[in-house]
Amino acid sequence: MSGGLFANDSDWFAGGGLFATQIRGPSGYLPPTKTVKDKLETNIAGVNITLLSVPGETRDVLVVWLPEKDTMVQIANYYQAFPAITTIRGAFPRNPLDYINSIDVCRSLKPEYLVLPHGPQPVVVGEENISLMFTNGRDAIQFVHDQTVQNMNKGLTPGEIMDVVKLPPHLANDPNLQEYYGQVDRDIYEIFWWYRGFYSGKSRDLFPQSPIEEARMAAELAGGINELTVKAKNALDEGNLEWALVLADDVLLLDPENSEARKIKNSAMIAIAENTTNAQTRNYILSEYLLETEQVTLPTSGNPKLTFATMEDRFVPLLPMVILHRIMAVSLNASECLDKEITVELQLTDMKNTESSDYALYVRKGIVEIQPEVPEDANFTITTSSMVWKNMVLGKLDPQKAVSDGKVKITGGDEKEFYEFMALFY
Repeated sequence: MSGGLFANDSDWFAGGGLFATQIRGPSGYLPPTKTVKDKLETNIAGVNITLLSVPGETRDVLVVWLPEKDTMVQIANYYQAFPAITTIRGAFPRNPLDYINSIDVCRSLKPEYLVLPHGPQPVVVGEENISLMFTNGRDAIQFVHDQTVQNMNKGLTPGEIMDVVKLPPHLANDPNLQEYYGQVDRDIYEIFWWYRGFYSGKSRDLFPQSPIEEARMAAELAGGINELTVKAKNALDEGNLEWALVLADDVLLLDPENSEARKIKNSAMIAIAENTTNAQTRNYILSEYLLETEQVTLPTSGNPKLTFATMEDRFVPLLPMVILHRIMAVSLNASECLDKEITVELQLTDMKNTESSDYALYVRKGIVEIQPEVPEDANFTITTSSMVWKNMVLGKLDPQKAVSDGKVKITGGDEKEFYEFMALFY
């Protein structure tokens, strides 16, 4: 989950990268007035501050250095836990070498005091202590990275690498490198995919199977769905919790109403959660358990337009047109236009002196291409303001209401064509 910026105690929002849901309250978001590229030296309230760009967990991480106090405020690249080169919430891929370089920047400043907003020990004192923490932290990342790449070069797959790459004792036993946040095995997979993508190098992996196909094969090998359910129960009874979860889930893919498999899966999830120290694993398994048992429900149907429609109005003017049009591209209902070729001209009346004011929208047999140009032979032209267009694309404004209120003008065609065009997008 991710928190918002707080204007007062009642302001909040929460959301997760994999969810088509954002739970919102009135946030206190303020757009930045000053940005930092590599380094910024400034003075705030009489305190000299240096802000340094240290990409790692995200590309926009900043470290706060108070040179006159020998104090560093560091967030996101060092957690007093094993680092998460990958997350299970759907964050942007993280470059492991950025992590190492950024921790080296922090280490080079030799702070006497270290403030860790995300750490269980929020303040660490002593240059030697801090140096050891940073050194072991960056060494752990480099060890997993280098050994993963070495074994990739030997032809090993991620699963095979996971079996042979273990942290050296001094890192494995470091209390600040326990797998409460990241996990070595997941980081190995992420590093492999960072360099190679999905393909492991084995012929069998050239043919990825859908979950339902894997479930059908598991049932066939077990002798049927009932027998697969028995195998799942046996795995649970024997303490093979991960296999119990997988096999029970396979049964449910084939037979969603199978109450015995549902019970096995839920029991496996609870047991795994109780026995893991990794916060990400525990929280996500428990979240799925709550959904499975209908103790919580998602407030949306999974329709992306419903999610975009909940975007706070204050954010809409800040949305670049290129991002808005990428939202359109990934929201196209391809199955409804596989036999269609439509060209639409978009004229934005308030964009003459900023971004492009004219766009060509080409729907072409399952894709939409949007270019900043005046198209030839457009089926019709949409004339409106940038804010009206953004709100329509985001699902915050109904196209028919926009036309009836005079906010959108259609020329070269009729309004019905316009409504049908907008209906092609989820």
